[in-house]
Amino acid sequence: MSSPSISTAERHAVITGLGIVAAPGCGLEEVWPAVASGVCGLKPLSLFQSPRYGQIPVGEIQRDLTELGAPLRGSRSDRLGWLAARDAPRASMCAPRRWI
Repeated sequence: MSSPSISTAERHAVITGLGIVAAPGCGLEEVWPAVASGVCGLKPLSLFQSPRYGQIPVGEIQRDLTELGAPLRGSRSDRLGWLAARDAPRASMCAPRRWI
């Protein structure tokens, strides 16, 4: 078994932030006040037809993902994940010296 390339003394702590894209809003600045004030993001399904689940309340993100800055390629889930990941470092309020 080979030894790791970085010694224990050279490791650094990582401060993480929260990136969130949810039904009540996009980004912590929108979501937290909505949740704190009791806003419910659940509504009937509207993004596509579903005879089986059309009337069940769901948490849809109804905003245009491209306007939020999501990439044009990838599935809707990929794009939502990308938006949340993009916001996490900013929300950490930590300016990293370098990205590894």
